[in-house]
Amino acid sequence: MKGKSKVVESRYFGLLISAAVYTFSILVGYISGKYVLFVEPSFFNRYFLSQTNTKITWLAVITHNTLIILLIAIGGLLSFGIVSAAILFSNGFYVGLTIAFALTRVSITYILKKLLPHGIIEIPALLIASSMGFRLLQVVLLYVFRRDSFEPNWKWEVKNFAIMLIISLLLLLCASVVEVFVSQ
Repeated sequence: MKGKSKVVESRYFGLLISAAVYTFSILVGYISGKYVLFVEPSFFNRYFLSQTNTKITWLAVITHNTLIILLIAIGGLLSFGIVSAAILFSNGFYVGLTIAFALTRVSITYILKKLLPHGIIEIPALLIASSMGFRLLQVVLLYVFRRDSFEPNWKWEVKNFAIMLIISLLLLLCASVVEVFVSQ
């Protein structure tokens, strides 16, 4: 198991899984929106335009996103990453689907102006939180495959979880300000 456990031993284990799930889900959402799912254009126009013309409050954005980050990190930890993967997949799928539908009505420049300013900060926050959700799975796998040479340091694990959660929440705080005051 030596060669195969290198990925499991990596400190980037959770981040790699999170990035793969998110990227894959964006692609699936985009392909679904472009080639598979049929949504009446008038429905999309009403939904998309109502979302883009509605002013959302910073408090609503930070509250929603904080709950999502906590659910991804804590729920993922307690479910060995299943909750993290499910939320990341649904979020990425929605992003891909929205991009596919939006491209039929607006320019790529418009979409990038709406997504990039806050997305460049928010997506790393999601990925960091999700990577924490996979940490218990990683520890269990390391213990199973490296029982003779691996002993979990639970004090370090808890401290690391808290630090990464704080980093995710701070990134999210910045992203929410940008989303409300720049991206809208």
